[in-house]
Amino acid sequence: MMPVELDVLLVPLIVLSAVSYLLLAPYIGKRTALLVVTLKFVPSAVYFSLPKKNNFGLGDGISYYQDSLALVGDAYGRSELMYPPSGVDILVSELDTQHVLYYWWNIVSVDILGTSYHAPILANIFLSVVGGVAFYHFLIESGHGSSYSRYGTVFFLLHWDVLAWTSFTNTKGTMVMLLSLTILLYLIKIKRIGKNKASIYYAVMIAASVATLYWLRFYVPVLITAAAVLWALFDSRQALLTSGLLIAPAMYVFNQWSHALDRFVFESILFGLIRFTLTPQPWSIAPNYWFLQLPAVLHWLFLIPALYGAGRLFIRRKTARILLSYLLVVVVFYSLLPDLWGVRHRYQTVFVWAWIQFHFLWTVGSMVSLTFDEDRFGTNPQSSHVPHREETTSDG
Repeated sequence: MMPVELDVLLVPLIVLSAVSYLLLAPYIGKRTALLVVTLKFVPSAVYFSLPKKNNFGLGDGISYYQDSLALVGDAYGRSELMYPPSGVDILVSELDTQHVLYYWWNIVSVDILGTSYHAPILANIFLSVVGGVAFYHFLIESGHGSSYSRYGTVFFLLHWDVLAWTSFTNTKGTMVMLLSLTILLYLIKIKRIGKNKASIYYAVMIAASVATLYWLRFYVPVLITAAAVLWALFDSRQALLTSGLLIAPAMYVFNQWSHALDRFVFESILFGLIRFTLTPQPWSIAPNYWFLQLPAVLHWLFLIPALYGAGRLFIRRKTARILLSYLLVVVVFYSLLPDLWGVRHRYQTVFVWAWIQFHFLWTVGSMVSLTFDEDRFGTNPQSSHVPHREETTSDG
């Protein structure tokens, strides 16, 4: 791939960075938002403007981009492909698959941001920013304080897997992650408010996200439904009723694709659980995946801390259980499919990994802060006020 001319890259970069800043500033603060947006967009901009660079363009990502350009250039105008239902019909017919949404996303990105390979990647960085806003709301819905939610959101936005997968390569994992998080967020909102006019809006958003996932990665709604039912078993009757919203669409998808069960290798589950969770191994990363070298090392280093964070969240936060259930269901599901043990499928659960890793760091930081305050002021944290005590006790 040839380097992108600076003037071609600069305009979409500035526009998306500005919109991202406006989205994030109300939640994480103006200065922090400026820093986060810079750290998210600059690596990709530098990468695409350099004349010599390693090829991070993985096969699927290049295919999405090239096939989308070919459709636009060979037979159809952008307006025909960009607007449903005609666009969906054309894409399904030409590509011979129902998984056409990410091709459509590439067409829209190229049309708005430019015709080079950087367009869908910059668009995915922006999607991860939207995911950050949803993540903030999930933390708030879970009962965490504003400081915890703000720092947790920053951790998610700058998480090593998020930066690696959005900055350099064209993958649909970010879109899957955002839609999955949206469904889970609105499920807990419905559980909290019960029967209310707002719950109708939340149900519509869930339905729209489920329908969108059908055109992207069709089986994800089934996994979310399984996670919601598992969550209900740990929680309450109200959670069970809430999870019931997903049963109908999940059963439809399952009925349409039940033949795929033949691909499951049940005897591989124990090895698969370990392999899928620990992929990729830092010492065996292929050359075109070398941008995952540091993220792989950090994932391994944070594995035990993440399990500790997951345990504390499971015990102390009921709303966290739906995300933990989703992570468990996804790991078990892919452990049965040896041909899908790649790291790309683990990326769709990055918001869960980020939360449990951050919760470990927050817990350790709170303990250190309390110990420091006790040593410095000679106070007993159990009997006297400590700065930020409310955040510590409610979020630890």
